[in-house]
Amino acid sequence: PPPPLSFPELEVVHEEFSEVSLDLPYIPGFLAFREVTPLVALLQKGKREHPALTPQVVFVDGFGILHPSRFGHACHLGVLADIPTIGIGKNMLSVDGLDRARVETEVAAAQ
Repeated sequence: PPPPLSFPELEVVHEEFSEVSLDLPYIPGFLAFREVTPLVALLQKGKREHPALTPQVVFVDGFGILHPSRFGHACHLGVLADIPTIGIGKNMLSVDGLDRARVETEVAAAQ
């Protein structure tokens, strides 16, 4: 996770990292099974060692409920770490028939 920031200054107040070896291959749609365990461990370490700096919310590089399975990387991390998460995906996936082409069509029609 990114370092905690002060508000409203947005200055870094603490940084923590861990180097890990990932044993599972990357499989599209199953990122959480590969990457969540070390992230949970890092968040738990932070809670133990610096409880005052425990994040109130974590922004995750990956989908949450907008994942095709409705439970992506962000959801896995939030449930396992017991911290609210917001998933931020790089590419829009199709959700309930709403895909990039339909969004572009709707935006163009509204203009």
